[in-house]
Amino acid sequence: MKKRRGCRGFTMVELIVVVAILAILLAFAVPHMAGYIQAAHNMTAYTEAQMAADAVQRYITDEYEKGTLNGKIVHNLMGVELDSPYSLIKDYISGGQKGARIAHVNADVTEGRLISIIYDSENSETAILVTYDKDGNVTYENVSKDFGW
Repeated sequence: MKKRRGCRGFTMVELIVVVAILAILLAFAVPHMAGYIQAAHNMTAYTEAQMAADAVQRYITDEYEKGTLNGKIVHNLMGVELDSPYSLIKDYISGGQKGARIAHVNADVTEGRLISIIYDSENSETAILVTYDKDGNVTYENVSKDFGW
């Protein structure tokens, strides 16, 4: 039989060194990745909070124009799950993150305008307060989920 030359495998020491280097690189990368994932969830929550606020404003405007806007309608918006096909605002927003909901709504029923909503998502560490002033300017603010709305 002929011996094959130049075709030698890796030694056990070389394999252990490569595995050790990969383990060290993963030890540095994994903690940072968790932070990136949470930041992505928070950014998604901000975007969806804006879309939810816009949908609630359109719903309130429609009810105001029909002459049916009252406190009960605004109250019924609280706790609405955005991914539910049975939500009051399903015609104004298409879906949402699983577990995302409108925790609180504050509206002026005499003028038919949204004052604020609190958007809450299971994926985000904090809830988001979206506030509209009389000029239509919007502000976003993180609020604690322990606030007890």
